[in-house]
Amino acid sequence: MKLARQWGCTLGEAQARCDSHEFALWMAEETIEPSGELRADWRMAQLCAVIVNSNPYRKGRAAKPSEFMPRWGKQYERPDPLALERLAKSFVAASNAAVKKTKKK
Repeated sequence: MKLARQWGCTLGEAQARCDSHEFALWMAEETIEPSGELRADWRMAQLCAVIVNSNPYRKGRAAKPSEFMPRWGKQYERPDPLALERLAKSFVAASNAAVKKTKKK
């Protein structure tokens, strides 16, 4: 389907254009160099990691882009409510510190 979308044709037209050998080559290229939405998701995940890691009030290990990649079709574990509360408190504390620092100028 993805290949047909890239070529701007229907699935039937793509199957008529491309034999199984050529299709296997397209699949191999996609695993080596992803394109389309997968590549866009990866770029956005990198940007999210940069933003999170640039927070001067952040403590602990650096965030990885893989932590921000969508997990399509997989079930998510419910987050620990206490961990979410700690995260929210640290965000509020960091935001308040930034506001106070700005007001002093």
